[in-house]
Amino acid sequence: MAIRKRQCCTPAPTENYGTTICIYVLLFGTGAAVTYLFMQPENNGTQHIHEKRNAEIVSSLHVLKTISNNIQNSVHKCQCSKDSTLVDQVRGVVREELEHRNADKTGKADYALESAGAYIISTRQTEPYGTGTTAMSLFGIPLCNSSHGPNALIQPGVMPGECWAFKGQAGTAVIRLITKIHVTGVSVEHISRSISPNGETNTAPKDFSIWGLQSADDTEGFFFGQYTYDMKGTAVQHFPVLHKSLRMFDIIEFKVHSNHGHPEYTCIYRLRVHGDLEQN
Repeated sequence: MAIRKRQCCTPAPTENYGTTICIYVLLFGTGAAVTYLFMQPENNGTQHIHEKRNAEIVSSLHVLKTISNNIQNSVHKCQCSKDSTLVDQVRGVVREELEHRNADKTGKADYALESAGAYIISTRQTEPYGTGTTAMSLFGIPLCNSSHGPNALIQPGVMPGECWAFKGQAGTAVIRLITKIHVTGVSVEHISRSISPNGETNTAPKDFSIWGLQSADDTEGFFFGQYTYDMKGTAVQHFPVLHKSLRMFDIIEFKVHSNHGHPEYTCIYRLRVHGDLEQN
């Protein structure tokens, strides 16, 4: 009697089996993401919990969409083995995607993170907007809170009002990084229009440039490039260096040249600086 060899990842004998797998996959992915969303600890001192939840929901929906796409690709390309099943592979895809999306939204190390040791050296002649109180609000919700100061630039909070506000459209921040790195790029983040209390984001930076300095008093510096933050793009936008340097830097200058139209002030929510500890 001929023995039929079992082939891995062959089409399901019935449509019901395939449907069951798809349902299980979607339920697992959805459950994982929802658990991630609602099991996060709340900060009792936060006054804008609803805005935080809205932002988390928007982020989680994006996660679910990405997970769904990756799961479909995994199912089509899967290669089963004796020690691995389709379900195990799906779990791996979901787990990997959640970990990646939870890695500071970029999956890249941020060498300008204050909690890891980075700090603001100077803001040059940049004039702060306001006098340490909420400069502007809508229905009691701060649109721009000047009390955060330039340190907000290198902190993870990106809820409405958690920004560095300065007068006009031009400003500068000189940042001491955690350590010397070969700078490979930066990421700039502004609040999404969907969570802006007034639906406007014209205080966001538009044209900016990144420089590497040898010291805080360095007036020349190395020009990594000039970029434009696109308000029609995602909240977090990555900008690779346009000019590479063999030299390592631990001081970065972030120069904002214009914003998206607000005549009085500019708000900077988050700047991340990425790089390598060794030259590739």
